[in-house]
Amino acid sequence: MKTGQIGTIALGMSPTETMQLLGEPDFFSEKVNPSVFKYGRVELTFWKAQGERSQRLREIVVSYSQDFERLPQTLEFADWPYVAASTEREFLVFLDQIDYQPIRDRKGIDDRELLFASGVSATFLRGVLHSLRARNRDIRSQPNLLLSDKREPTKHQILEMLEEGDRANEARAHSAAVLIVWAALEAILRRLAIAHELSGKTRVQPAILLNDLVSANILKTDDARLLQHMRQVRMAIAHGLKSDQVDSSAAFHRLMHIARRLAERLKWDKEMNTD
Repeated sequence: MKTGQIGTIALGMSPTETMQLLGEPDFFSEKVNPSVFKYGRVELTFWKAQGERSQRLREIVVSYSQDFERLPQTLEFADWPYVAASTEREFLVFLDQIDYQPIRDRKGIDDRELLFASGVSATFLRGVLHSLRARNRDIRSQPNLLLSDKREPTKHQILEMLEEGDRANEARAHSAAVLIVWAALEAILRRLAIAHELSGKTRVQPAILLNDLVSANILKTDDARLLQHMRQVRMAIAHGLKSDQVDSSAAFHRLMHIARRLAERLKWDKEMNTD
């Protein structure tokens, strides 16, 4: 719910990458762009944006009903325990339990839609969960950039960003501190991928990069889930989406802790040590 990821599947993946994890779909559309894959109650939509070479996963939809069958483990939400359609009340209680509230609540006569900072939306029909949908509207316009060693910050520049984050936090500019440290953390993740020879094999988008780092056993699953959550917190802060669950001071300390821990794993090469 907090990450917008369902099991091992993340927005931005290609159809080939998806089928390597899930196998052949139960159904796929005849249309080429967009393409729709169905795995039971899960519907995955891929399309190729202008300027891109291949299709990418843009939307994930899980449809619920009274006869809903349990999802395969590879397609289960990490933080959503219900295997069947739940009531609206059960869902709201669950949100309180995980301390995660929607940034928008649209109520109709018979329906209701909750939208979260992660890009996930929950739709209810007559008080019962109808579907969970994960999508990233911005990804359609994002360039499909492969990871490269070019234009990456040096060790000195990354450490400077962390120190700048510390100074912002000391000045009680906690939101600014989160944005600064996240930028440093993304650079550290890219450097980890480069150090493990993933240049040209993965992309720079954080959601895809995190998934590939886990698949290559470079990053622990728990760390990736934490970073996916913190990424949504960072997005909420950056876009001015004020919500009760965003504690920018606590977010800063969690980000700084993992950033310094991951930075210690990097072996800085000569190029990175050039100040």
